[in-house]
Amino acid sequence: MRKTEEERAKVDIEPFSKVNVEKLISESAGVLKDYLGLSFYTGARVGEILALQVSDFDFERKTISFTKQYTQRKLKNSLKTESSNREIPLFDVVLPFLESLVKRANKLGTTYLFSNENNPTKLLSIDNIRGTKKYGVWSKLLKSCDLEYRKIYNTRHTFAVHMLSSGKLSASEVSRILGHTNSQTMFNHYNKYIQGEQLKIERNIDIFRSTDNLTDTDTLVNKNRNLKCA
Repeated sequence: MRKTEEERAKVDIEPFSKVNVEKLISESAGVLKDYLGLSFYTGARVGEILALQVSDFDFERKTISFTKQYTQRKLKNSLKTESSNREIPLFDVVLPFLESLVKRANKLGTTYLFSNENNPTKLLSIDNIRGTKKYGVWSKLLKSCDLEYRKIYNTRHTFAVHMLSSGKLSASEVSRILGHTNSQTMFNHYNKYIQGEQLKIERNIDIFRSTDNLTDTDTLVNKNRNLKCA
């Protein structure tokens, strides 16, 4: 049975460091640079990014919607699981890359961000963007940054590992952004990269002395209890 793109990627998860990410983005150019900007800061799958249209971005609410994918050179108006269909935050750092892609799409007369320049009615494949393993622009970029070759899918893994390590979002929130079926799937992927992160938290936390009623767990517990009793 043929493995999916994500199943193949599990074999060699090699996330980049923060320094690596900054260098790769600064040293890249053109559509590859914009692709890296989106992938490093959304954690989306390759096919999900390639299928993006301008209408998938809500600039007022600052969100991105993933509802389709471009895989095996075919555009599919569905994703692999129900949880893959999702709306995620549009981080401010993504905006310059998005602006560049929108200008490119307008120039080509299309709504798709990754249309083929030679034929705007078709989309770019990841092979078009990264080139071949030995001679393509992705390989050359890695070499120029003194990095050994690794698959471009590691941009997704990089987002996941660093977002989990940052502590900015809960594991369940990161899992939803990635489009995983559940948090366990995410931990199966990245557990070895985030071991010990729980020891980095501040020691002056008292979880039973909340000053924010909006985020007080008691509020949620009592609300659920009242619903059951109603």
